Amino acid sequence: MTVRILTDSTAWFAPGEARKLGVAVVPLYVVFGESAYRDGVDLSVRDFFAMLLESPDLPRTSQPSPGDFQVAYQALAEQGASAVLAIHLSSHLSGTFATSKTAAEQSAGLETEVVDSKCTAAGQTFIIREAAQAIAEGATLKEAAAVARRAADKVHTFIAIDTLEYLQRGGRVSKTKALFGAALGVKPLLGLRDGEVAELGRVRTRRRSLDRLLELATSCGPLKRAAICDATTADEARELKQRLEQALPGVPVELGRIGAVIGVHAGPGMVGIQVQEA
Repeated sequence: MTVRILTDSTAWFAPGEARKLGVAVVPLYVVFGESAYRDGVDLSVRDFFAMLLESPDLPRTSQPSPGDFQVAYQALAEQGASAVLAIHLSSHLSGTFATSKTAAEQSAGLETEVVDSKCTAAGQTFIIREAAQAIAEGATLKEAAAVARRAADKVHTFIAIDTLEYLQRGGRVSKTKALFGAALGVKPLLGLRDGEVAELGRVRTRRRSLDRLLELATSCGPLKRAAICDATTADEARELKQRLEQALPGVPVELGRIGAVIGVHAGPGMVGIQVQEA
């Protein structure tokens, strides 16, 4: 059995990592006005945030079409795969998981498993790495899927954002809640609980929000790995990385980026820490 992994463009990979792991990536779409861009293909992260700050209207996001996934599954079959393990961003954040599952069920001649990562970005990649290692060690499709689902339960996400404006404009929170937060000048702290966005608290200053991220991340117990993902605040991300490495000696900490799709909803000031329990 030849098992390949399929994912979507919200997963963050180090340069060349997806290719090295043999992971196929199906892009989501970012839509500015009448123009649709494939995430990570037609639109870089840098260009996206430049456009976001200049655009009078909030862009929209769109999941891959059923046809996009059918083409992806078929391409893997033509490359010699007899089985495909798809690992996607949280089903509570996008319909991507459901669309991939439907396409998988219609892919004749392929054995498939579709896993909800319950997260996105670097956390999603943590899960993919675990599955890829299992496959490299001879795991069957079902065994690799079980590894991925266990890993998903061990990933935690903590996020600091400057404003609820982008979440409100994207329909993720109410306008009243966003205006109330802006009036008080508070910085929201968010997390993912079973794949759903949850508010973890509010603080008064950006510095306190970063301190609180570190407190939350280091409270998760023995960790296997961690990543700092930012949108436009690379200096803050580097500082957080240094502080997290000091707090968690021996735990590898990577610097990642938030892609365009997540950036639409979180805004340019977002920074987050994702950790995987050992």
